[in-house]
Amino acid sequence: MKSDNGQSDPLFSLHEGGCYNPLRLASFYEEDLFTMAEVQCVTCGQAGEPITDTLFMGKLEAEIKSKVCKPCWKKWESMRVMVINEYQVNLGDESGRELVKKQMKAFLKIGGEPADTSKLDQNYRPQA
Repeated sequence: MKSDNGQSDPLFSLHEGGCYNPLRLASFYEEDLFTMAEVQCVTCGQAGEPITDTLFMGKLEAEIKSKVCKPCWKKWESMRVMVINEYQVNLGDESGRELVKKQMKAFLKIGGEPADTSKLDQNYRPQA
């Protein structure tokens, strides 16, 4: 298939039988993922590797991926376990999920109001 400028478009190239080749399409998008620019992380203040994993965060996912680098996200994943344990969060309750989200926003520095981290501060021991 030709694009507007008359050139062949790699996304719409046909293979045998006149069907679109979904593998070719998938590999085109996969290549695009690996060439993404670095993210200027608001958490650590440095340019870093972007998050490529699916976070299952709904509307918040795009903001996190555009503002947080992969190493800082990994640190949050460790901290999240501590938040759930220290605050004895029941993730089955909406209030528990909101508390974790509030702590996440405070830890990653992506806006929102400041969160009380006193329980975490007194028990936090960085990994050696």
